[in-house]
Amino acid sequence: MLRALRKVLLSPSLQGAMIFAMSGGAFALGNLLLAHALTVSAYGHFALMVAILIITSNMGPLGLDQLLLRSQRRLGGRYLAPIILSSALIALVGAWIASRLYGVIPAAAIAIACASLMFALLRTAACALRRHGVAIIAIFCDTAADWGLLCVGIAALGGWIIDEEQAALALAGFGSIAVIAAYIVTLGHERTMASEAAPIHLAEAFPLLGIIAAGAVLVQAERLLIPPLLSLEDLATFAVLTSVAIAPFRVLSAGIVASLTPQLRKIHDIDGQRKLLVHEIRMFAALAAISTIIVCLIAPPFADIFTQGRYVVGIGLCLAACVNGTVKILQAVPRAVATGIGTAADLHRVNLSMWLCVLGTVTGALACAHWGLTALILGAAIGSGIATLPSIMMVRKKLARPGTPVAGGDVGASTGLPSSAAP
Repeated sequence: MLRALRKVLLSPSLQGAMIFAMSGGAFALGNLLLAHALTVSAYGHFALMVAILIITSNMGPLGLDQLLLRSQRRLGGRYLAPIILSSALIALVGAWIASRLYGVIPAAAIAIACASLMFALLRTAACALRRHGVAIIAIFCDTAADWGLLCVGIAALGGWIIDEEQAALALAGFGSIAVIAAYIVTLGHERTMASEAAPIHLAEAFPLLGIIAAGAVLVQAERLLIPPLLSLEDLATFAVLTSVAIAPFRVLSAGIVASLTPQLRKIHDIDGQRKLLVHEIRMFAALAAISTIIVCLIAPPFADIFTQGRYVVGIGLCLAACVNGTVKILQAVPRAVATGIGTAADLHRVNLSMWLCVLGTVTGALACAHWGLTALILGAAIGSGIATLPSIMMVRKKLARPGTPVAGGDVGASTGLPSSAAP
């Protein structure tokens, strides 16, 4: 019994989930502090800008950050240059969308674009550190936006931040400091890599970009859909709901991707990969069930106390949030499998499947928005869940088929790349 408990507690997935849980708590608390300190309009606009930041910072590196996990190329100046350029351009596009389509003031939009560039570079550093086995620092780089949001919330509570523009500037400043610290650590580890001039396989980077972008859009889709379909006040309520109800599920889904991918790559046989996947799914399913119970019990009074009754989060909204979060966990499994041990064809299939999930989310939200915020959240979850089924079946067939090439043993065999590109 004690040995089994020790094995669970030492599980890399559980350790990663615990760190992600702390970052999820930071995200939730930062949001609640901002909801308490800012007006409904200012908080709604800032919540929208955070959604755009998350999408653009994930898309900015064009998949080259994820390619670091599957190659031996050193993260040097020649590799960073295109990442910086693409991240800056995509951040500016996000700023334009925030300003023109959602009415965010230009100064705040530019500030959030600067923050997006910083967090894109942090995600790239996280991928480089992860392949060196520096998992804890990598996770902190991945979740830097959550910790930055907590710092902004504390500043707002102290009265130093009173509107969305100042909040965006503070988040950009935090990102700049975090980038300097992260790259001092990262580049020290990268000196051990063999070459900075190894070829960049864009054919593999683009489906990885599609998967990352679709994952980010899926997580933030409701925030982008609520203002035009309902109102800015509903968006502010949803942002509070995200903090007290959806955040635990997003932490779990992020933990699956961050921890399961490198574990799968270390196992060179399908039976071992299947056993690992079953074990991890059971563990995360149990955590999801526990999270549902806790959310329904404490989220309504918690939101009421922190926002002084400004935002009402009822049981109906909490249950809808739990369904929504559970679907996000299901979507993380095929993404982790494809990124870790998938062939190039598998990456394309999961990429397509995730964009179908985006379409399902939009369709479900549009169909149910007439009945209010709770119905919109449920509709988005149901539409996205239905679209997830093909990718789940793909993973099941892949791990059930004997003789399937395994990326953990020979990347060249599974992706069509030369074996010299294998990590």
